[in-house]
Amino acid sequence: TNASQYEEECLLERGLKLGEEYGELSAEILKFVGYKRSLETKEQINYNILLESTDCLIMIFDIMTQMGFKKEQICNMAEKQVNKWITNIEIK
Repeated sequence: TNASQYEEECLLERGLKLGEEYGELSAEILKFVGYKRSLETKEQINYNILLESTDCLIMIFDIMTQMGFKKEQICNMAEKQVNKWITNIEIK
């Protein structure tokens, strides 16, 4: 595919930045479960996970709005997916 069409709208840059944020979130999760060593307390790691997760969500919303999705579309899909997720939790 031709990536230059996405550069004009900064989507490529936003997508790459989102990948970075997910990487940082993954690193914090590895610290939390003890797979990666850290001098931070569990509370600090929890805070970092909350921070990185929120950054990822905001970046995803930014990408979707940049692509032209409307608030109502995003909210409706989010509600649908959250309800699906909740249903799966209740089953387990």
